[in-house]
Amino acid sequence: LEKFTGSYIADDGTRFTFVIKDQKLYAIPPDRKYHLLIRSGTSTWQVFADTTSTFVFSRGNSDHFSAEEYWPVGNHLHWEKYDTAARTDRQLAEYTGAYYCPELDCTYRISLKDHRLSLSNAKYNDSPLTPFGSDHLICEFWWMNHIHILRNSNNRITGFELNGNRIMHLQFIKKAP
Repeated sequence: LEKFTGSYIADDGTRFTFVIKDQKLYAIPPDRKYHLLIRSGTSTWQVFADTTSTFVFSRGNSDHFSAEEYWPVGNHLHWEKYDTAARTDRQLAEYTGAYYCPELDCTYRISLKDHRLSLSNAKYNDSPLTPFGSDHLICEFWWMNHIHILRNSNNRITGFELNGNRIMHLQFIKKAP
């Protein structure tokens, strides 16, 4: 069970934690309520109180785990396990820069101040950004609460997608410095 435990984030920015308690696997959503999971296959688990909700865990490259969640009427979410270790200023600095969205014709800037990332725009006050793993940033702006980082084949940041609430896959391109 240990391999499945940890913190996960979905494509829309929702976060779940999977823990072992009394030798049983539990899912803990943002409401912090424990949901007992029961095994229904090698890597498949169902929510005990609602067996129509299923998690299928898989291992990718370098022991990186992900999960697929399925529930009735074709609903599906992809979850990525993320590292909860703190980031150094050098690691955070790679996110800094200006990001432009051609669809909205607007620019947001990510900057590093006092060991924290922050998001700014000409119209709004700065908002702190909290990293979740290396590819997800959570923001206090309700309309921009989940930022999914986009990278090229060399692992360099090329932009981000805005994913959350009613918006999915709205792309912002990182401008050259």
